[in-house]
Amino acid sequence: MELLAHSRSFLSVLGPYKSIILPLAMFMAVTGSLLIVWRMWRRRAAARRAVTAEGEVTDDLFTKVAPALAAQLPESASSSDAFRRQLRGAGFYSPQSATRFYAARFLLFIAPLVLAGLAAVYRAPHDTFWIMLAGAVAAIAGSLAPRVYVSICRRRRQAEIREGLPDAIDMLAMCLEGGTSVGESLTHVAARLDHCPALAQELTILRRQAEVGSLPTALDDLARRVDLPELRGLCALLARGERLGTQVSSSLIGQSDHLRTQRRQLATMRANRAPVKLVLPLLLCFAPAALILLVSPAVLELYEFLAPSDGQSVLTAREQMAENASIAERLRALEQDLP
Repeated sequence: MELLAHSRSFLSVLGPYKSIILPLAMFMAVTGSLLIVWRMWRRRAAARRAVTAEGEVTDDLFTKVAPALAAQLPESASSSDAFRRQLRGAGFYSPQSATRFYAARFLLFIAPLVLAGLAAVYRAPHDTFWIMLAGAVAAIAGSLAPRVYVSICRRRRQAEIREGLPDAIDMLAMCLEGGTSVGESLTHVAARLDHCPALAQELTILRRQAEVGSLPTALDDLARRVDLPELRGLCALLARGERLGTQVSSSLIGQSDHLRTQRRQLATMRANRAPVKLVLPLLLCFAPAALILLVSPAVLELYEFLAPSDGQSVLTAREQMAENASIAERLRALEQDLP
């Protein structure tokens, strides 16, 4: 509270300029946050096309300050390793990807707090609690936003790989049946997967890792990196064929047919779920309009019956009749009293 008091006294010294400083500071903070998000989004395309992280040199300002900003967030080694695996599964293979995301988390966490502090200084004292509460909620949401973004990118990438996997397995089976090696087959298949660049990138990484090390190790790394049951089955099949030296082309064709059948079953299941998911939107959107159309005529007729256009309602007429009857009884009583 003393800090807020000193800040308010400082703003009182600024006089007429304080109405310009706060909007300018908020504009700079929001613009800086949007610039950071835009730069991360732009680097996403380059990271998807990259097959290895070797040779990438970045000397922009954000890359220079990112390690210092990322170091401000305390995180355990296990959590950091898990997040790096998620980044690889989402297609971010740059060695600076984790540092950039941690730096973005720190900026998105600290910017709302700074803006809330400035707003609390500028606004009335009774609004301080709500302003700081809004800043705290925005800071928590900003710190979680990069992880949510990585999770969304990872799920989209897995869906893209799952969609193109049957065609890739068919082409791989034809290449292996034609007598080509596994490395040449992977190169040929990756070059033909224009409709699925994520799977082409993973197959290219698999081929290069197999050239440097061994194919079973590269297959195991691919299965852990992408984390798809369908791809784990393919990796296990290729590893068994490499270990035993057997022909796996027929097994690959059977697996591709099974994946297509599974995909059709999944589409049918989603189609069957659609009517259930549409119940609530239909109930909220169309039910009020239908009720208005069905009930409004009866309501209007009842209103006209209870309150006619001449201004005399049914209840008023009944009261008038009762009053007339009481007057008539009084008149008859008076007539009887007369001599």
